[in-house]
Amino acid sequence: MQIDSWGERQARQILNSKRVNHIWKKDFRFEQDTIDWDLINSEGIKIEVKSTIDPVRFRWKSVVFHSKGQEKQIVMKVLLDKNYKITAYKFIKMKNNYKIRNNVWIDITDRIIK
Repeated sequence: MQIDSWGERQARQILNSKRVNHIWKKDFRFEQDTIDWDLINSEGIKIEVKSTIDPVRFRWKSVVFHSKGQEKQIVMKVLLDKNYKITAYKFIKMKNNYKIRNNVWIDITDRIIK
Protein backbone atom coordinates (compact mmCIF):
# COMPACT_ATOMS: atom_id res chain seq x y z
CA MET A 1 0.00 0.00 0.00
CA GLN A 2 1.36 3.44 -0.92
CA ILE A 3 2.07 6.13 1.65
CA ASP A 4 -0.80 8.23 0.27
CA SER A 5 -3.28 5.41 0.85
CA TRP A 6 -2.17 5.09 4.47
CA GLY A 7 -2.56 8.82 4.96
CA GLU A 8 -5.99 8.94 3.31
CA ARG A 9 -7.36 6.07 5.39
CA GLN A 10 -6.17 7.57 8.64
CA ALA A 11 -7.28 11.07 7.68
CA ARG A 12 -10.79 9.73 7.06
CA GLN A 13 -10.78 8.02 10.45
CA ILE A 14 -9.61 11.21 12.17
CA LEU A 15 -12.16 13.42 10.39
CA ASN A 16 -14.99 11.05 11.33
CA SER A 17 -13.89 10.58 14.96
CA LYS A 18 -14.25 12.58 18.15
CA ARG A 19 -10.48 13.17 18.21
CA VAL A 20 -10.89 16.29 16.09
CA ASN A 21 -13.55 18.87 16.81
CA HIS A 22 -13.91 20.33 13.31
CA ILE A 23 -16.78 22.32 11.84
CA TRP A 24 -18.05 19.72 9.35
CA LYS A 25 -20.41 16.76 9.48
CA LYS A 26 -18.41 13.65 10.42
CA ASP A 27 -19.42 11.34 7.59
CA PHE A 28 -16.46 11.57 5.23
CA ARG A 29 -16.09 8.82 2.65
CA PHE A 30 -13.56 8.03 -0.03
CA GLU A 31 -14.19 9.61 -3.41
CA GLN A 32 -12.73 7.49 -6.18
CA ASP A 33 -14.54 9.00 -9.14
CA THR A 34 -12.17 11.97 -9.38
CA ILE A 35 -8.51 12.80 -8.88
CA ASP A 36 -9.38 16.28 -7.63
CA TRP A 37 -9.98 15.23 -4.01
CA ASP A 38 -9.79 12.15 -1.80
CA LEU A 39 -12.57 12.55 0.75
CA ILE A 40 -16.06 14.06 0.64
CA ASN A 41 -18.87 14.29 3.17
CA SER A 42 -22.64 14.67 2.85
CA GLU A 43 -22.31 18.48 3.01
CA GLY A 44 -20.12 18.41 -0.10
CA ILE A 45 -16.93 19.30 1.76
CA LYS A 46 -14.05 18.00 -0.34
CA ILE A 47 -10.65 17.26 1.16
CA GLU A 48 -7.45 16.44 -0.70
CA VAL A 49 -5.08 14.47 1.56
CA LYS A 50 -1.33 14.90 1.08
CA SER A 51 0.95 12.61 3.09
CA THR A 52 4.64 12.81 3.90
CA ILE A 53 7.10 11.12 6.23
CA ASP A 54 9.51 14.07 5.99
CA PRO A 55 9.04 16.64 8.81
CA VAL A 56 10.67 19.36 6.69
CA ARG A 57 8.21 18.83 3.85
CA PHE A 58 5.35 18.78 6.34
CA ARG A 59 6.30 22.25 7.60
CA TRP A 60 5.96 23.67 4.10
CA LYS A 61 2.51 25.08 3.44
CA SER A 62 2.60 24.26 -0.25
CA VAL A 63 1.78 21.00 -2.02
CA VAL A 64 1.90 19.77 -5.60
CA PHE A 65 -1.44 19.24 -7.31
CA HIS A 66 -2.25 16.49 -9.78
CA SER A 67 -4.83 18.54 -11.65
CA LYS A 68 -5.98 22.12 -12.02
CA GLY A 69 -9.31 21.12 -10.42
CA GLN A 70 -7.56 20.77 -7.07
CA GLU A 71 -6.58 24.43 -6.87
CA LYS A 72 -9.62 25.45 -4.80
CA GLN A 73 -9.67 22.38 -2.54
CA ILE A 74 -8.91 22.23 1.13
CA VAL A 75 -5.80 20.15 1.67
CA MET A 76 -5.27 18.08 4.80
CA LYS A 77 -1.53 17.65 5.02
CA VAL A 78 -0.49 14.74 7.26
CA LEU A 79 2.85 13.74 8.72
CA LEU A 80 3.35 10.00 9.09
CA ASP A 81 5.89 8.24 11.32
CA LYS A 82 7.98 5.25 10.24
CA ASN A 83 5.00 2.96 10.98
CA TYR A 84 2.74 5.11 8.78
CA LYS A 85 0.70 6.51 11.68
CA ILE A 86 -0.34 10.16 11.58
CA THR A 87 1.68 12.18 14.08
CA ALA A 88 0.57 15.65 12.95
CA TYR A 89 -1.81 17.26 10.49
CA LYS A 90 -2.88 20.66 9.28
CA PHE A 91 -5.28 22.16 6.78
CA ILE A 92 -4.00 24.44 4.04
CA LYS A 93 -5.45 26.21 1.05
CA MET A 94 -4.38 28.51 -1.75
CA LYS A 95 -5.15 32.10 -0.84
CA ASN A 96 -6.26 33.14 -4.32
CA ASN A 97 -7.05 31.38 -7.56
CA TYR A 98 -4.35 29.19 -9.01
CA LYS A 99 -1.46 31.16 -10.47
CA ILE A 100 1.42 29.36 -12.11
CA ARG A 101 4.19 31.47 -10.56
CA ASN A 102 2.71 33.19 -7.52
CA ASN A 103 1.06 30.54 -5.37
CA VAL A 104 0.18 31.88 -1.94
CA TRP A 105 -0.65 29.22 0.61
CA ILE A 106 -2.27 29.77 3.98
CA ASP A 107 -2.70 27.52 6.99
CA ILE A 108 -6.45 27.41 7.75
CA THR A 109 -6.32 24.88 10.59
CA ASP A 110 -7.51 27.46 13.14
CA ARG A 111 -10.61 28.17 11.01
CA ILE A 112 -11.56 24.51 10.85
CA ILE A 113 -10.77 23.15 14.29
CA LYS A 114 -13.13 24.42 17.00
